[in-house]
Amino acid sequence: MAVVAESPLTTTSAVGEALPFSPNPAPDARVARRDRVRGALISAAPVVAIFCVSRFFVFLVGILANRLIPAYPEPNYDYDHWAIQAMGIRDGLSNLWTRFDSGFYIDIGFNGYWAPDQIQGYANWHSFPAYAVLIAQIAQLFGGVADAPRVGMAISLVSTLIGALALKGLAEDQGAPGLATVAFALAFPASYFLSAVYTEGLFFGASALGLFLLGRQRFGQAGLAIAVATLTRPPGFFLMIPLALAWLATIRGQPRAWVQAPALLLPVIALGGFMAYLNSVAGYPTAFLHSEGWPRNPTWPWMTLIDAWHGPFAKVEPGNWFFPPIDTAVAILAASAAAYLLWTRRFGLGLYGLILITLPLASGLPLSLSRYMSVNVPMFVAIGLVAGRYEWSRTSVLLAFATLLGLNTALFVSGIHSVA
Repeated sequence: MAVVAESPLTTTSAVGEALPFSPNPAPDARVARRDRVRGALISAAPVVAIFCVSRFFVFLVGILANRLIPAYPEPNYDYDHWAIQAMGIRDGLSNLWTRFDSGFYIDIGFNGYWAPDQIQGYANWHSFPAYAVLIAQIAQLFGGVADAPRVGMAISLVSTLIGALALKGLAEDQGAPGLATVAFALAFPASYFLSAVYTEGLFFGASALGLFLLGRQRFGQAGLAIAVATLTRPPGFFLMIPLALAWLATIRGQPRAWVQAPALLLPVIALGGFMAYLNSVAGYPTAFLHSEGWPRNPTWPWMTLIDAWHGPFAKVEPGNWFFPPIDTAVAILAASAAAYLLWTRRFGLGLYGLILITLPLASGLPLSLSRYMSVNVPMFVAIGLVAGRYEWSRTSVLLAFATLLGLNTALFVSGIHSVA
């Protein structure tokens, strides 16, 4: 009897018949999915490690400063009741980071925006609602307003970690070393705001994620992330610039990209909805631009820096002497980063970065500049491109940033208003 060799593309049935080879695709799909998950975890692990080290440093400095440095009363602002006394580690992990503007976010979340006849000193219309609403909705599941500080910190920390993971991918897409760029962002002198009950953590996460998704041409998801950023802080709307430029660049070679055009409307809808709500509360939709009580008046950007050195805010309190040179250096760094990105034809990132530094400088109020730049994702990408390639430059920048981060954190928990 002749023996017929089986082909490698055939298999034998239970009765000895040769059948076409038909492998089960399910195991292969599971293996591929498992490999993707393993690869993602391996890629994320160093980012998580940098995140944990940076936050441990911030919390350690804050707790030590609270216990070793007398809280600084601010008689010029009548903030004596905000001067935090020494507290235990458990309480300090949350209560130390609920400072200054934190009260606005918690109050908005639980009580809404004030009508004009309810304003007590400062209006709260300038604070956009996403962070406040998240705090209130999640805190209601636990202890209500009493748990708001812990919930606010949790939102900030989770959002910052998401932003760090997205920033790594964005930096690598732009040709910068991803881990070094993440380290620069998390060691930035004002990055303690990313852990505090402030909007910066959520904004950093949403904006970095949106920019990363743009690079992958996932416009629907990017538009959603940018809409969240828009509802978190006013500059988030200007992420429309890189969104629109990325979409226009895509339709040249992919006419079917028109079907993703509605993604461009998501940030517009988000801002429009908030403006409609403000119109019903304050009487006009642009109330966030004219918040009562806040001394912000449009001016030339360089005039704001001059006022920081010689204007009325230069002598508000003894702690102010330290901040004019720091804020000036941060302004120069952010402007230089935007110029570099534009020079290297990264127009979306460059224009957005330029707007992020121009808006606070043009407001006429020389406060909080370092805080606003703690979420300047394009700036960190530019720093990664320039300083992240060489060990000596990485080390120098990280040492400078970490030193100032420790000092600013200690001042923040001790009641120095200028760092807020």
